[in-house]
Amino acid sequence: MEGVPNFKYNYTDKFEHAFAYAFMSFFWMLSCQLGKIKLKFLHLILIIILYGIVIEVLQASLTVSRTGDLLDVMANSIGVILGYVILRLLRRLYLQV
Repeated sequence: MEGVPNFKYNYTDKFEHAFAYAFMSFFWMLSCQLGKIKLKFLHLILIIILYGIVIEVLQASLTVSRTGDLLDVMANSIGVILGYVILRLLRRLYLQV
């Protein structure tokens, strides 16, 4: 079709962001729960999401080879929630045994 732009976008990067933040948040929440640092999960979730936002802002403002991306922030945030959900599910399964 002529005149219609062809938008091709690879979302693999977004899945990588979500996986990385799910992994990071899962172990960060687990370590805070088992360790001496006692934070509420909501506070920890907000801290990790804020960390992801700060990283994206710094990439957009301080580097020339990287860009900040709102979709990365969304993927990071989804990953944080996913990490929390996985931790809760594993805790529920572990406590039922």
